[in-house]
Amino acid sequence: MGKTTLARQVFSNPSVLFRFDVSSWVTISQEYEAREILINVLSFGTSDVTAVYHDKSYDQLLEHLYRKLKGKRYLIVMDDLWSIEAWDLVKRSFPDDNNGSRIMITTRLLEVADCADCPPQLEEIGKQMAKHCQGLPLSLVVIGGLLSKMNRTYEDWKKVAENVVSHVGSTTEHCLAILSLSYNWLPPSLKACFLYTGAFLEDAEIPADKLIRIWVAEGFLNTKSDKMLEDVAEESLEDLVSRSLILASRQRANGKLRTCRIHDLLRQLCLKEGKAEKFFNIITKCFDVSSEGMEIERKMCLNPDALNNQNLDLEKGNLNSVRAILCLGVSHTFYLDYLCCKIVDSRFQLLRILDVECIRFSSFPCDITQLIHLRYVACTTCTNVPASISNLWNLQTLIVHPVGDELSLPSEIWKMSSLRYIYSGGMYVHAPPKEENILGLQNLETLDSIPAANSNWIEVLTAAPKIKKLGVLIHPDNHEWSKLIDSLICLADLQKLRIQLAIPSSVEFFQMLPGLLWEVFN
Repeated sequence: MGKTTLARQVFSNPSVLFRFDVSSWVTISQEYEAREILINVLSFGTSDVTAVYHDKSYDQLLEHLYRKLKGKRYLIVMDDLWSIEAWDLVKRSFPDDNNGSRIMITTRLLEVADCADCPPQLEEIGKQMAKHCQGLPLSLVVIGGLLSKMNRTYEDWKKVAENVVSHVGSTTEHCLAILSLSYNWLPPSLKACFLYTGAFLEDAEIPADKLIRIWVAEGFLNTKSDKMLEDVAEESLEDLVSRSLILASRQRANGKLRTCRIHDLLRQLCLKEGKAEKFFNIITKCFDVSSEGMEIERKMCLNPDALNNQNLDLEKGNLNSVRAILCLGVSHTFYLDYLCCKIVDSRFQLLRILDVECIRFSSFPCDITQLIHLRYVACTTCTNVPASISNLWNLQTLIVHPVGDELSLPSEIWKMSSLRYIYSGGMYVHAPPKEENILGLQNLETLDSIPAANSNWIEVLTAAPKIKKLGVLIHPDNHEWSKLIDSLICLADLQKLRIQLAIPSSVEFFQMLPGLLWEVFN
């Protein structure tokens, strides 16, 4: 495989492109012109744009490109670079904001490759580390991710190299030891975020949104200036992906991460470090939950084997200090009597995270409403959510999967001012009561899977004016959706509107929809 083909495969890979705000590929001939190189970079793959810049001078193009790239994470490929002079003429236009931007150069000339600002001392240390990775691809990738986050100084690289060289043992042990170096260099908040991925099942597709909401609820992350916590969490996830500690799996249409995975060996590292740091306890099969040390580990993860265990009894364990309970598996797979297994219990008074989405409860477990420190709740129920849910004044995320028709969320939900995310699964949402002490959901950013049959859209959306993402379930035979369309003007911050048909498509509905949307968005 040639160098250009390899570079093109990397450049075109969706898991690479989604990490960058802008990207551009430039092929440079032996007889180059600096202005043409800059114009080709500025086109960002769109040939129609190049004509705009043909009247600009060399200095104007340098400044224009610098401004275009400033503050953005960019990927620039300069293919087939023939001379050092060509690189010197354009490199000033690439700002170094220390934000993960990358410039890839392909060349057939050694002296050109040497000009890419890699000091000889670092090159020698890099070769030593590569040798001691023993050809293990995962080790090489993770060490590369670690070095990309460090200062390019001899002292910093030497510290990493000394640690890599010091580890000996079997192939697996050696690989784990090298991977642990990257973990040890993580900041404390990223360590906690990374360890959480080890709680999920092996080879599982982990929803990125779920990870982000749990990290926010756990309080792992600190706000940066005026950024929302969810944005900081998303940046943390991208950071872990860029370090190759988490694998990007599926992307959304906008290029953002939809799901991610973790390599088996990295999951082993999570489990090893999680146990050493008493970060979580994973319960499988007939695990004795009352065993020594369980009261110290504040996160409890129950695998499907544990949930299938008829003898599972959490009532025996000293679990009063548990802060998070995660039941792993497909939604409403397990049907349990919660009074027997006591997965949900009012004695978990310090609980912040409760994910029992995979368990189908015959009635909503009312013990949940007594756990006032909860910030994240995901559950599946065959009955309405009770009014007492409003006791959870710290709750940020509420995910409810209803089993049955005509179920609803209570009107008291409008008292829960900390809510940032609601997924109702099609449950009816009552309009906010007309009481002076109810301010509405001023922090709500996502309202998902709400039936369009709600006749109170104006009241609902007026009471939650900061919604950025709205998901609506529409039955084509019900014409209440027209009230929804008219009400969207209440949401000045709306970024995403997802409309899902409850039954197969209706021709009449789709014939009318374009005109309605034209009225809304123009």
